[in-house]
Amino acid sequence: MVENEMYAMACVVVNKNSKILLLKRSPEKKLFPNQWAVVGAAPLAKDEDMESIAKREVKDELGLEGKILKSGQEISTLMGKSQWHVFPFLAQIESNDITLNDEHTEYKWVTKEALKDYNLPPLMEETITKLLGE
Repeated sequence: MVENEMYAMACVVVNKNSKILLLKRSPEKKLFPNQWAVVGAAPLAKDEDMESIAKREVKDELGLEGKILKSGQEISTLMGKSQWHVFPFLAQIESNDITLNDEHTEYKWVTKEALKDYNLPPLMEETITKLLGE
């Protein structure tokens, strides 16, 4: 039984060489601590401008401006008693010189093929692959 609806944004960031940025979440994070993920924000209000949030979070989490290349189809998944609605985006940054905020402990640039080697949250690999168009 679904008790509540939750909204989130996930932004896959790539560099000029089409490498994917993975961020290791801080052990203090409530959702998916110590797991590798992408830029994100949750919980959000249903009516927020998700693309603006994606741009803001890229700047906040990486210290760089990002260009949104495209948005993906909303992902809806049940986690516990919450129905999550995740709005995915693909962004590109011009520099590999990342300045992490305290939400993450490290980062790596990886190929799509290497995603399987990382402990990713549910649906993350599928989301990244869909956004990259393959």
